[in-house]
Amino acid sequence: MSSFPLSSLLSPVRFNLSALREEMVGKNIVVHSDDAAGQKIFESLTDKHVIVGVPDDRGVALNFGHTGAASGPDAFRQAFFRLYDVRMPDDSWCGSRWVDAGDIVLRDGIAETHAVLAEVVHKILSAGAARVYVIGGGHDFSFGSYAGHVKSCQGIVPILNFDAHFDLRPVTEGVINSGTPFRRVIENLGQRIADGRALFEIGIQRERNPQSLWDYAMSKGVSVAEYTAGREAWRFWNTHVDAKRPLAEQISEWLTLQSRASGFSGHLHLSIDLDVFNVAAAMGTSASTSFGLPVETLWPCMEDVLSRKICRVVDVAELCPARDVQAQTARLAAALVFRGALCPESSVR
Repeated sequence: MSSFPLSSLLSPVRFNLSALREEMVGKNIVVHSDDAAGQKIFESLTDKHVIVGVPDDRGVALNFGHTGAASGPDAFRQAFFRLYDVRMPDDSWCGSRWVDAGDIVLRDGIAETHAVLAEVVHKILSAGAARVYVIGGGHDFSFGSYAGHVKSCQGIVPILNFDAHFDLRPVTEGVINSGTPFRRVIENLGQRIADGRALFEIGIQRERNPQSLWDYAMSKGVSVAEYTAGREAWRFWNTHVDAKRPLAEQISEWLTLQSRASGFSGHLHLSIDLDVFNVAAAMGTSASTSFGLPVETLWPCMEDVLSRKICRVVDVAELCPARDVQAQTARLAAALVFRGALCPESSVR
């Protein structure tokens, strides 16, 4: 597959950019289109923030979730392109630093689709992109995005997963679903994730995960920040840091420990399942959670991670427009991605 050009693995963006107001992101972003200019974007990805869509929710259906996330990438674009752009210190528009590479061309099987995604992520990073944002789609795609990420570098690539669910379910009788991505990472790419010890699951909710997955996470040394929403809102497991410190400080300290560990690649993978947020903020997900987290609690943590240049791939999963209200969840996802690229230069490290 590596011999195929990027443009053959991705379908062009279908969006009427001319209908946008001036000074919106969509007026400045470069998109993969059918014309010659749209095909040439893959020749100049150096230092770009690149969007890749995965319009696939077959894994959600196989996990008995609410379908509709196949429309997630389009809903994201509807919100993202309509954000007002920002002038940068060098007088360029922030939007001009972005490329929308289009959507993965789906294969008949989920595993084959993940292989395509892995190749796309690998090619984009190898072309010098600053960061790849993979927009889904069922969370199963994180196996593909991570496989492409680790192909582009050597050593351990830690994962921070903001999620109400572990997504550590086993693949039974060959059936891959939206609950399996990080189990597949551990079992197929174990050395790259330190056999599970370089995975930090944040926002996990006790009643949304079977005991078998807790047991598996503990046996593999997966770090866990369980959200209880009680008087002591967080419980921490396997983090090896001071449990009395605020969450943002815990994450920062955990990342410091990872960066000092033998074999660290210098790369970091961030995965955001939108169901980690309270249903009031993110109703449009495949498995919304009433006891989810408020945006103002999680954003400082995400901002810290996104401010780090070592964060090279960001997954945004389970955006389900069919369950959304007034595109609220799509707007949240768009704002998270855009703000993440606007972290002050002084905080980038």
